[in-house]
Amino acid sequence: MTPVIAIFPFILIVSIQILSGIALGQEQPAKDANVDKTGLRLFGGYNWYSMEDFNNKLKKEGNKTVDGGSNVGIELSPWNVDIPRLNITIKVPVFGIEYLGANSKTTHADVMGSAAVDWSLPVIGGYITADIPISDETTWFYLRPISIGIYNLGALLNARLTVSDRPGRLDASGNTIGVSTGFNFRHRFVEKSPFFIFMSGSYRWLEFTDVDLTPKGGFTVTAGGSLVQPSTLPASLDYGGFTLRGGVDVEF
Repeated sequence: MTPVIAIFPFILIVSIQILSGIALGQEQPAKDANVDKTGLRLFGGYNWYSMEDFNNKLKKEGNKTVDGGSNVGIELSPWNVDIPRLNITIKVPVFGIEYLGANSKTTHADVMGSAAVDWSLPVIGGYITADIPISDETTWFYLRPISIGIYNLGALLNARLTVSDRPGRLDASGNTIGVSTGFNFRHRFVEKSPFFIFMSGSYRWLEFTDVDLTPKGGFTVTAGGSLVQPSTLPASLDYGGFTLRGGVDVEF
């Protein structure tokens, strides 16, 4: 993860330099008054995951794989930074909180009965980023060269394995750093309205490599069997992949 994070400040600088070069040869539109306002964003979308390692474990046990999950969150951009050379205003920093859903639920049945195996592995994280506009404010395309955040599994939201034919649960927990980069579009249908709709596409790097497993409530290996002992998940949880989002921006 460290080498990946290290290249993104370089990407941010290069992006600004490229835009700067373009701006020197073009007449820039007048800056819209709304760019100086505080922005609030509500979004929802879907994230495709790279769970090959964990999915191999699920397949061996006859369980459904985790290929992706919902992504919802909120962003706040309270400040703006003018760059006179570009004649634009960059929204930086942009603060965000997001939720990533991940679930695998499989029902196994035989002559003795049935049991549901349910892995619920939601993640919540907070991040900081910047938006660089590359068009006017009515229809605004912008770059998001880098987002960096801290993500948690299990502390704020229940992340666990439960099996319906035995008591207790197996809690999962971990922390990691996430990075993403993307391209965004938003549009204001009514002139001077504070409301915009937006869509975005991005790619995320987010992997939990050391996930602690802690049994609670007398969770057993098999129904009526021996107790499960604390351990580490023998597979990484990789939430990295492409993300598509949509939602509403409000500026005030």
